[in-house]
Amino acid sequence: MDIPTIQPKLLARLCDSLGLGFQKGRLCCMGNCVPQGTCGSFSVPGHLFDKCRICMDTSADNAIPSGVGLHGTDLLLYVEIGGDNSCADADAYAVICLSDDRTDRVLVANIGVCREMLSFPTSLQITVFLHEIGHALGLDTTVYAFLRHRDGSPRTPRNSRTDTPIVGQDVNGLYIPKNTTGLNVNVTLQTASRNVRKTIFHLTLPTVLQVARRVFNAPNLVSFPMEDLDIPGFKNSHFDGRTAQGELMTQPSGAPQKITHLLLAYMYDTGWYDVSAAHATVPTWGLLAGEEFVTKSCYEFVKLQRQRNKPPTPFCGWPEYNTPTCLPDRSGYGLCDIVQIKSRAWDAHKVDRPDVNVLLRRYSFGGRYLQLNHCPVITDTRKEKLWYRISHVCNQELDIKPTENLALENFGSNSICLDHDRQDPWRVQLENGIERDLGNFGASCHAYQCTQGKGLELIFGNSKYTCPSEGGSIKLTVATDSGQLLGSVHCPICETICLRDHCQTVSSLGQFAKGT
Repeated sequence: MDIPTIQPKLLARLCDSLGLGFQKGRLCCMGNCVPQGTCGSFSVPGHLFDKCRICMDTSADNAIPSGVGLHGTDLLLYVEIGGDNSCADADAYAVICLSDDRTDRVLVANIGVCREMLSFPTSLQITVFLHEIGHALGLDTTVYAFLRHRDGSPRTPRNSRTDTPIVGQDVNGLYIPKNTTGLNVNVTLQTASRNVRKTIFHLTLPTVLQVARRVFNAPNLVSFPMEDLDIPGFKNSHFDGRTAQGELMTQPSGAPQKITHLLLAYMYDTGWYDVSAAHATVPTWGLLAGEEFVTKSCYEFVKLQRQRNKPPTPFCGWPEYNTPTCLPDRSGYGLCDIVQIKSRAWDAHKVDRPDVNVLLRRYSFGGRYLQLNHCPVITDTRKEKLWYRISHVCNQELDIKPTENLALENFGSNSICLDHDRQDPWRVQLENGIERDLGNFGASCHAYQCTQGKGLELIFGNSKYTCPSEGGSIKLTVATDSGQLLGSVHCPICETICLRDHCQTVSSLGQFAKGT
């Protein structure tokens, strides 16, 4: 990511508590000019600032002359050990201190690193720090109204005298962006207990929407949700964790976080940066899952998927609690992570209470993570429950005895997880006519290949099956050493596994398709 800039950069001189005024067509300080600035606990040297005028001083044009400015520096970042108050709900935090008075791009920011973070594994420390740099670069509620078009003009109209946004200010004093940057959307979310009405801030930036439509196969999407957890520093300044889990700028919930096209699209839409997507990660969370994945609650999405006889991944419910289901990235399979949660929270009933246990019906159940709005998801945290399987990890090489491999599984770099169709459970029909039920398998690991003109082909033993490009259930009848493997399997959407050119039809994912 590059920053088009003209050096040196002079920081806007600050005024004392009397604030800014306007005289003879120019901004000036009503009281005194501040000789130097602050950022966190640091002092920003006075020689980095532009000249300053005092409104009532007619004897001198400039009360403080210009300094030399920032040379060869795009962003001045101060890093410190965070204070106890700021670290109560975070591992680290970022504060934007000063911006360019001509372009509004962030020039000076502060990152506070909480002491607890210093004990994290190095890889996690790097992820947290990169996350905070993302905020420092401009993914922050304080700057939405100051974003620019690619030609440098403001996205939100400005007051011609003060150059401040004219849409208004919210209850926190933050300037409100024009609705072509972002807006509050009233939504109704269905949970297991009731419908919940909420107001959630959504981005409407053009490149963000272009990417979201492609990634989620949602061509009619008109806005993209931001985090709605009402926790200081969380709300509106992060991508919605339920929708974009795994993206660097969501709140972490145990899954690896990567820079995706979504974040780069936002940075491009700020108007401040030239962006390359060469090293962006294509998300697997919700990939090509459709508009309902973005606009509906996870509870309603799961219901809709079951009605269509499709796996509800990455979300889940009681049917997946004890029966394996593929992980979102298809690297293996796991079980639905359902826990008891507090019933007084609006999003507490993310799954229906179990019918078979009267005692448990007194409690409320959902997913483990608040960051996912308590949506239950497939994880491998209870892998000890899968003791009867060969392995729950598909992409690790493994030799298997044929007599033990009832589902004709294959493990290695060319293998993925496939969900079984529970309306046609897997079974092995032995040569003596006896059937062995594999209904408790739920999912299994199999080799695949991407073939020009055919798309995704699945390999079971010595047999190949071609999947429909749009995915869907296909029936299997595969000869084995001991008889036949019977049942149906859910094919993934071709472009979630193969290059676009390999698939028979072109979906809306376009250039963001996953390669193999």
